[in-house]
Amino acid sequence: MQELEKMKQLKNSHPNLDVLVVIGIGGSYLGAKAGIEFLQTHFKKTKPEILFAGHQVSGNYLTNLLHYLKDKN
Repeated sequence: MQELEKMKQLKNSHPNLDVLVVIGIGGSYLGAKAGIEFLQTHFKKTKPEILFAGHQVSGNYLTNLLHYLKDKN
């Protein structure tokens, strides 16, 4: 339960955050993904937008991700 509270506090401590990028390879990001999906509603776009990186090793994907993030907080 402590981790859930930490996630809620983190969300509330950065109200101007546009995007949160979770980086992990293999299954190392799955715990964060499960917790985030547990807290989100399924039919409402949430802020910050949450993206996952590291599971995709394509140079094109990472370049596109960096371009997408360029003007975001």
